[in-house]
Amino acid sequence: MRRWAIRRRGYIGCSDTARKSARVFLRIATMVALEERDPEMPVWGDRTWFSYRSADEHATHLLPYIKPDKSIQIAKSEAQKQGLTNIEFLQGDATNLTSISTSYPLFDISYSHQVLVHLSNPPSVLAGISALIKPGGIISTRDNHTFFTHPSSPANERDWELYRIWSRKRGAHPDAGFRNHVWMHESGIPWTRIEYGSAAWEAPYVDKKNFAKCHKKSFLPTYGVEPEEGDREWLGELEKFWDEWEKDPGSRFVGVDGWVIGFKE
Repeated sequence: MRRWAIRRRGYIGCSDTARKSARVFLRIATMVALEERDPEMPVWGDRTWFSYRSADEHATHLLPYIKPDKSIQIAKSEAQKQGLTNIEFLQGDATNLTSISTSYPLFDISYSHQVLVHLSNPPSVLAGISALIKPGGIISTRDNHTFFTHPSSPANERDWELYRIWSRKRGAHPDAGFRNHVWMHESGIPWTRIEYGSAAWEAPYVDKKNFAKCHKKSFLPTYGVEPEEGDREWLGELEKFWDEWEKDPGSRFVGVDGWVIGFKE
C-alpha cells in the first residue's frame, strides 16, 4: 500500500515553497517509513518519488535513511536502474541520529515520509533532525491522518478501528497527519516559520487486486495479534468485502495526509 501512495505524490504536498527550495538545496536527507517498534515492516525505500526525483534533478548528495537491510538492497538496485550515482544509503534508528551528526556535514533539507505516524515521541525525533539541518534549511514531514473506502462495510470499518486501537497501544499515532504541525512547533520551530496543509492520494485502479489482497487478512497479523474465536465471522466478512471491492469498477480507496514544512532559523 505504501509504495503506490508514494509514487504519485508531488513535493511535500505540492508546496510551492518546497518545490522552489528543492531546486537550490544540494544536500537532502530523507527518512522513509522508519518503524520504531517493528523493524521487519517493509519500507519500500526504492519507491520514494520525492527522493529519486530530488537526486535526479536537484541534489548533489541524497542520503536516504531506511531499514531493514533488505530495503536498502532493493533501493540500491532501483537507483542503479535509474543511473543515479549521488545517493548513499544508511540503515539506522530515527530516535538516535548521533551517527549522522558525527559523520556528515549539515544538510539543507530533510523530508520524512510516513515516519512520525510510527514513532512514540515525534517532537523529539524532529528536534534530532533539526540538529542536522543548516540554519535557513527545511525540515519537512508527511504523515497520514485519514482513510476512506468506497463502498465500505461494517467489517471494513471495524478493521480500520482496530488499526487505530492497536497503533495507539504500541505508542504510535494513527492521526499523525492532524498533529505533525504541533509536533514541529514543539521541536523548537516557531509558529511563524511553519507551513502546513493536507494532500490526498488514491489507490491505483490498475493494481486493485494486489491492493485488496493486502487488506483481506485484517490488521491483526500486522500487530502480531491472534484472532479470537469470535473474530472468525468478522474476518470472513472482511475477506468477502475486499473480494467484492476488487471486482467493483466503481470502488475507490483514498488516503489523506498532513504535510508540514518547518524553516530552521
